Amino acid sequence: MHTLAFLHFERFSESFSFLRSPKMWLLVGLLLSISIVPPQRVLAQAKAKGTDAAQEAVPESEGEGALPRENTQRFEDLPSIVEFNKKEAAKGDAKAQADLGVMYLFGNGVPADAAEAMTWFKKSAEKHHPAGLYWMGYVYDNGRGVAKDLKQAREWYEKGAEVGSIGAQFRLGSMFSKGEGVAKDLKEAFKWFQKAAAQGNGLSCYQIASMHRTGNGVEKNPTEAFNYFLKAAENGDMKAHYWVWRAFESGEGTAKDPAKAEEWLKKSEANDFIGYQIGQLYFAGDEIPQNYPEALKWYKKGAENGFFVAQYKLGTMYYQGKGVPVNFEEAASWFRKSGEQGDRNAQTYLGLCYFKGNGVKKDYVESYKWGSLADAQGDRQAKTLLTALAKVMTDQQVVDAKKSLADMAAAAAAAKKELEDEGKK
Repeated sequence: MHTLAFLHFERFSESFSFLRSPKMWLLVGLLLSISIVPPQRVLAQAKAKGTDAAQEAVPESEGEGALPRENTQRFEDLPSIVEFNKKEAAKGDAKAQADLGVMYLFGNGVPADAAEAMTWFKKSAEKHHPAGLYWMGYVYDNGRGVAKDLKQAREWYEKGAEVGSIGAQFRLGSMFSKGEGVAKDLKEAFKWFQKAAAQGNGLSCYQIASMHRTGNGVEKNPTEAFNYFLKAAENGDMKAHYWVWRAFESGEGTAKDPAKAEEWLKKSEANDFIGYQIGQLYFAGDEIPQNYPEALKWYKKGAENGFFVAQYKLGTMYYQGKGVPVNFEEAASWFRKSGEQGDRNAQTYLGLCYFKGNGVKKDYVESYKWGSLADAQGDRQAKTLLTALAKVMTDQQVVDAKKSLADMAAAAAAAKKELEDEGKK
């Protein structure tokens, strides 16, 4: 996860200097989708991240707390990529068909169209392509354009896993591990995690490590746990950094080595996403004892490095008084930083702060603006906020809020053009 820069300004309506930052791309698509009529719900381009189908970068079924995908393509490259995939898919290339399906599923360079995505996934799956089979499982797993059906999801994942789909192997392991759409079977889960881990999947390495650490489904083995945590960390799993650091610090599963422990700790502290993931470990309390003050500390490391999800989580802790006394001013500040980078949850919370006057001066116009941005990304709580605002706002306040949104969109469009012009130089 690339470090996201801070955006230093107090109110969107007072300054548009942030739009010169490359990070403004997180909001450009969203702003341009909002008109000055009541905002319509649109696909969350600013937060939904596309991927090459072959990467199968969806580790878990979607849900609360799920992180969005990284868009691996530059904006200016998308039209040519779309056209290339369309041509190759029409020729019958199974990989291109899966890639094109992903583009339609997430609205990546084309209008989002779940039905069209399914058409291409089916074509790819009919050729037994691993990615096509995986994405067929994914749409049923998550109810994307079809009714959620874990049984069908599992069946498609099994087909994909058998022909080497890493994503399908991992997801099958998760389903057997949790008893989702199938009877819980830790031995079966371990089998599929092993297959994915053998192909270098960090998430599966992490799951195997956790099973060896706890003795859940396999014999407890600290050495194997450490070895797999190290593989997981080296293959991109961020939470694994915590366990590697702890192992070198404590000597559990490997020789105690203070120098290496310090090295891994520094890696964790310097990386925004690792800091966030360690905060999640302490916040959830599933793998280690729940500790809100420690979660706060690690969220803050990720937040101060600019990671918008960590900023949102830090804001909620200040807002709810978890691990720290309630501090609405601090909460609103972190919600703003996250919201300015496109996080819909933070935008809703900031709108709520303005609605109630928590940490900021009560301002229905500002509340409407932030609520509209979140609503445009499909946030359900934002819809509730906008409904409440409709009962208290004057006609002039609504006009002012819509005008401010229109100004933001115009500024975003101008900044987008300026960045494109600079890129051509």
